[in-house]
Amino acid sequence: MDREFDDLALERGLDNTSEKSVIRAQHMARKVLLDGRPTTLRDAVRKADRVIGGTVEREGKVYERRLAETHVTFHSRSWRGCKRGQRPKKGKELDVRVVIVELYDDRGHCAYKWVLLTNLDDPAEHIAQIYVWRWRVERLFFLLKVGIHLPLWGEQNGERIARRLALTNLAAMAIYQLQSPPPDPAKMTLIRQIATIGGWQGRKRDPMGPIVLMRGMLRFLETLALIEEYGVDALRAAADELAQTLGLPVPGVGPPLRKPRRSRQSARIGPAGP
Repeated sequence: MDREFDDLALERGLDNTSEKSVIRAQHMARKVLLDGRPTTLRDAVRKADRVIGGTVEREGKVYERRLAETHVTFHSRSWRGCKRGQRPKKGKELDVRVVIVELYDDRGHCAYKWVLLTNLDDPAEHIAQIYVWRWRVERLFFLLKVGIHLPLWGEQNGERIARRLALTNLAAMAIYQLQSPPPDPAKMTLIRQIATIGGWQGRKRDPMGPIVLMRGMLRFLETLALIEEYGVDALRAAADELAQTLGLPVPGVGPPLRKPRRSRQSARIGPAGP
């Protein structure tokens, strides 16, 4: 669960059941006990010793993963409902395992940091992997919501909704396959060109995300469909006639509207083949 589920009443309730959980901590200023001494969760996390634990890939960029863990005791009152006028509620002391995951980029900067509260007994690297999987699922939802505009869908029954979800998930799977670095450099060049068509600027600090790949693929496939249906000569003739009708220059007809701008990245990549 993500940070909005970091609620002491919920965590005490889970402790009374057999449910296993991984919850990302939000309230780092929370008062806790570390080895029986009062401190804050932030200070307890800071004192934990880090070890290198493999790598994590995010949107085409690889990060070094550093892990740490500690155990603290939650002993304070629950503030659930206080905004509605309820009093803070006392509860039993709760022993919590805290797993810290930090992702460092190639410059040695900590780009991401997760503090995970869990009652699992798995190794720390397994706890970190569980959250990485949850993160990937969330990124899929982001692609469906923002890239494929799920809130604008107009289907009105379950069958149509299921059919559209199936098609969009297949499309998302294809996009994420493109995002995974292929072993063939020529294919990587093609993928970068498609991302550039979708608006990618080629900056190293901005890795190719699924949104620009999706936009580039849509433009690429639409162009192929037009060429297949009409042919290049017919499209050029139609563009020339459109330019005469409008009395305005049309891209691709006559002299260019402006000098094409090539980024340093695209200039370095070059064409995919001879």
